[in-house]
Amino acid sequence: MLRVGTNYNEGWNAVLAARWMSGEPLYPAFDALSANNYPPLSFYAVGWLGRRLGDYLFAGRLLAFIGLFTSAVAVAAVVKRLSGRTFAALVSGLLLLGYNAALYSGYVGIDDPQWFGHGIMLLGLLAFLASEQRGWLFLLSAGLMVAAGFVKHLLLPIPLAATLWLLLYRREALALWLVTCAALLASALALCFAAYGSGFFEGVFRDARIWSPDRAFSHSGEWFETALPLLLLGALALPSAWRRAEGRLAVYYAAISAALAIYVLGGAGTGMTAIFDLEIALCLIVGLAIGQFDENDRSAPVEVGSSMAARPNNVMWWGLLLALGLGLLLPVRLLEVRELWRGSERALEAAEVIDLLAKQPGPVACEDLSLCYWAGKGFEIDFFLVGQKLEQGFIDPHVVTERLRAHYYAAIQTMAKDGSSGRLPQYINREIADDYEVVRTGPEGAVLAPRRP
Repeated sequence: MLRVGTNYNEGWNAVLAARWMSGEPLYPAFDALSANNYPPLSFYAVGWLGRRLGDYLFAGRLLAFIGLFTSAVAVAAVVKRLSGRTFAALVSGLLLLGYNAALYSGYVGIDDPQWFGHGIMLLGLLAFLASEQRGWLFLLSAGLMVAAGFVKHLLLPIPLAATLWLLLYRREALALWLVTCAALLASALALCFAAYGSGFFEGVFRDARIWSPDRAFSHSGEWFETALPLLLLGALALPSAWRRAEGRLAVYYAAISAALAIYVLGGAGTGMTAIFDLEIALCLIVGLAIGQFDENDRSAPVEVGSSMAARPNNVMWWGLLLALGLGLLLPVRLLEVRELWRGSERALEAAEVIDLLAKQPGPVACEDLSLCYWAGKGFEIDFFLVGQKLEQGFIDPHVVTERLRAHYYAAIQTMAKDGSSGRLPQYINREIADDYEVVRTGPEGAVLAPRRP
């Protein structure tokens, strides 16, 4: 496998998995220059698989692919269970895959736990819906949902929607659900405290991101533009999904997802992963509507000479959804990922930068942490979170500037070719320019070395 990072988060996830597997603390102190604001389960999974595959970053990519396909299969299974229609189930799963391949291809197959968490959470939803027939699935669903929350802690919409649905439609099971979830959550938090101390709680729950309502508005608008077809389909499908109590669970899921996404998108450094829950909910709603139309169509009396032309609902839904669902761009994304296994100019450049960093005699600071990971260097500094903490006064600036003035870092890698980083405050960039000089530029940004006296 050629070593090329495709996303800022990839190296970050890989170095933390490597750090945990080497016995170092998974959660540094809050005022440290390295940081971890994710729950631990994804690092366990990536660490276990990566040790067997020989590369933690590739292991994370593989788990992301598994999570995306698991999510699509689970969406199809939920629609099949609630509607009984195989066609509706197939289209809903394909719609989820196709939409992500078309509009969010940058999140397909990257080392990030988002889709891995969604896959577990959707399996929990499937178990939840089947729990009326098999009581033990009720407990399993709670366990899966709590586990998914310890992969990505913002995967809250499904548990909240399930709790609301129980309150409205299965109140006799609500107390057991709440007690089970509370017991599992408390046990998991206690285990994390025993393993990592207060560093876990500070890292995961003490948010260092700068939040802005203007950013929430602008980013929500950006997503609205890209998701307009899916939003329109979801709006048309909503009345059909609302007719059944189980369908209302998907509507609650969508509403909670939308509210949470708007809030999350106001945080600095957040991406389109914040709206994946809403996207999943809309695919469920559309699938349930197709199933309802198909059921109505099959139950309607057939007159001699009738044709599909007399059934506009089915024609509309099937045509629109086949265009979106079956016209998948996922194979294109798979081909893009396959190129990481082949030669490319960027791969050759990355290999040279990795070799250069590996030869440095001391610590190296990488903005693209995948380069430091493959160079065998430690996790010295998180450019983004350190930048956020400096802006809010959580870290003493002298900790950073003194390291720069003392040439503590044998080299610094930045994504900008001028040696600066948009993730760091300007006064830190000026300090870098005063103490270090650019010695190499290319597609991977710049590499800086200490200035000579």
